[in-house]
Parts: sequence; C-alpha cells; structure tokens
Amino acid sequence: MTIYEGRFNHAESFESERDFKQAMLSSTTIWKSSNVSITEQENIVYHGKLVNQKGTETDFEMSINEALISGGTSQFSIEENRAILTSELGTNTYVQLSNLVERNPNVDTIVIKAVNGSLNDEINMHTGNLLRNSGLNTTIPNNGYAYSGGVDLFAAGVNRQVKGNGILGVHSWCCSQGTTADKLPRNDDAHHDQVAYFTKMLGKEIGPDFYFYTIHAAPFDDVHSMTRMEMADYSLITK
Repeated sequence: MTIYEGRFNHAESFESERDFKQAMLSSTTIWKSSNVSITEQENIVYHGKLVNQKGTETDFEMSINEALISGGTSQFSIEENRAILTSELGTNTYVQLSNLVERNPNVDTIVIKAVNGSLNDEINMHTGNLLRNSGLNTTIPNNGYAYSGGVDLFAAGVNRQVKGNGILGVHSWCCSQGTTADKLPRNDDAHHDQVAYFTKMLGKEIGPDFYFYTIHAAPFDDVHSMTRMEMADYSLITK
C-alpha cells in the first residue's frame, strides 16, 4: 500500500533535477504554497505552486493515501499500568502508541486483546519498533487473540506472555509482483524488512527462522493458530 506519493515539476530556473532536489531538501530554504486545489479520487490529491524566498516557483502535486490520515481502527484503553489494544492496526496505532508512551509513563504492558491484523506491514513495523524502544511488554489475555500483523506487534514486547487460551495466528502475505511470500526464494529482497524486524525482536538465530515459519504456516488467505510448543520453540513467550 502506498502511503505517500509526490511529484514536483521543476521550473526552468533549475539547471538539473539534482539542483532541484537539493533546493527542496535544504533546511535554509522556505517554500510557500499558493493556488492549492484538492481532488479526491482513491487518494486525496493536492495541486498547486511552491514559491521560495527568492521568488523561484515550481508546480507540485502531492497524493496522500487515506491510510496516512486515518489508517486502522485500533483503540487503546488504560487500566492502571496496562493499555488494552483492540481492532485493526494501522497508522492510527503508531500515533496512538506514541501519545500513550508520552502521556502515560506508568504503562508498562500492552495487552493485545483482539487484533485481526494490520493494514500496512511497514507502518506496523514502525509501531513495533516504537513499542520495543519504549521498553514495553506485551500480553495476550485468556481468550484474547492476535492475528497476522498483531503477532508482529506482540513480538516487539520486551517480555511476552500468552495466557490461557490466547491465540497467536500467523500466515503468508500477498504479494510481491503477484507472488505470495511463501513462493518467493529466501534471498528475495521482499523478505528483507521483516527478516530485519524479527531479527531485532527475537534475535539473529530465531528471528529469521520465525519469519519464514510464519509465511509457510498457512496461505495468505488462511491462518494457523500456533501451538504452545511452537510459541516456545520460537521464543514468542518469555514467561
């Protein structure tokens, strides 16, 4: 899923595309927008002009996918030192968790009560990194569940616990150039980010093995509920 797309048509005053990019990225250059119009198709598209303090003008078009604005339906509810997480993960989840960490320093555990998955794996990994870097633990309560991207987020906990009949559900993903993850060779670049993510969360020995286990455990349109032995074998549970 594309979160952000942008295209700038540089004015003739720029001698090269490189000069244009350097000007756009310069921290000392201030660009102001004018004549901005908005259209809504699959994305929200902004059209207009950018003018810097030297009077240089360039057209721009910026497309923002809905997922950037309101992706996901996740909700956190605070109960003493725990934050109860439910619903679908997305961009909202990252923003919510960031605010939670800042405003609730007493919270040390994310209880993943009912999460069906995530809208965007890349955003979800950012959320997982935020969770790990904040030193938070994760728990699946009795009769709770985390499927797909919910398992990825669960793995980010410093300490991880699955209580009673809690479920961790895993499967493959779709697709890279029309090919599902389980059909791609292990050295395919499409695996790189998630292999790196699970290496960070579970260690260099277990992390990659766990990722490849998940994509072969069930097709992308099905799910496999991990057994207690599988959770232990892949160090998903720490206590």
